[in-house]
Amino acid sequence: MSSTIAPLRAARGPAEPGRPTGGMPRWPVIALVLAMAAAAALLLYLTRGFTFFYDEWNFLINRQAFTADALLKPHNEHNVAVTVLLFKGAWELAGLGQYWVFRVLVVGLHLLCAGVLYVYARRRVGPVLALAPAVVLLFLGTAWEIILWPFEIQFMIPVTAGMGMLLFLERRDPRSDLAASGLLLLAFASGSLGIPMAAGAAVEILFGGDRLRRVLRVLAVPVGLYLVWLSQYDPFRARFGTYGSVPQFVWDQLGSAIAALAGFAFSSARMPALVAGAALALLVAVAFIRGAVDRGRMAAIVTMALAYWGALALYRPW
Repeated sequence: MSSTIAPLRAARGPAEPGRPTGGMPRWPVIALVLAMAAAAALLLYLTRGFTFFYDEWNFLINRQAFTADALLKPHNEHNVAVTVLLFKGAWELAGLGQYWVFRVLVVGLHLLCAGVLYVYARRRVGPVLALAPAVVLLFLGTAWEIILWPFEIQFMIPVTAGMGMLLFLERRDPRSDLAASGLLLLAFASGSLGIPMAAGAAVEILFGGDRLRRVLRVLAVPVGLYLVWLSQYDPFRARFGTYGSVPQFVWDQLGSAIAALAGFAFSSARMPALVAGAALALLVAVAFIRGAVDRGRMAAIVTMALAYWGALALYRPW
């Protein structure tokens, strides 16, 4: 019997980090569910008494019709079709007097985002260590505007879809590529974060095999439809910032992200955050050169970050 089982174990490859021989431990998942419940209760409590605010009124007043233009016209420079559909659905379901439905919507999407992050991290560091980034995201107070304001699901949806896209891309089979393409399309239809997601997907595919077929499967439809949308609405004209300011802006954004993860405002921890950013950039470069990481995936993630921060520098440098 043991002589039969041994080859099967060898064929499956090494166990996932943090995964015991008898199977994955249940307690990390239980801990994550409890953290999600605590985060949901806290967020719903903090937003008690909230009502529609600022941009949300634009959706409710100026997009009442179920027409293509009501769904597809840009909000600032963003395609927000999915966000508009969700707002309309919540409005039809509960009416304007039940803002709690919109609060539940943003909290539910926040929990989903943390759950997808846990799955992504678990495949790399195991079920126990994967709790750390997921729990940090659940209680990321420096992202309060995204987490507490239902209007900002236009950013939450693309981030969640982008992580799901990366999970499907690493399977490297036709069906998974089509699933990744669908999630990329969702990102494009939810906000402009689809642009860095597409750039990252393209870079990862270029690092692998069967490039042409995978580019067509993953990118052709979502990027093509987004280009059609751009040709109709052209939301980016005359919004460029100063090109010379891009490197400094990107560097500041890296430091700001690190400060936010540590729970500080960038303005109060600028120098330590920039030093930490430099150390992180050096660590990533060394790991990439030595092949200590999946180079395609690392290049994709770096590309996403640079594309996002670069776009902010050009179009929204404030």
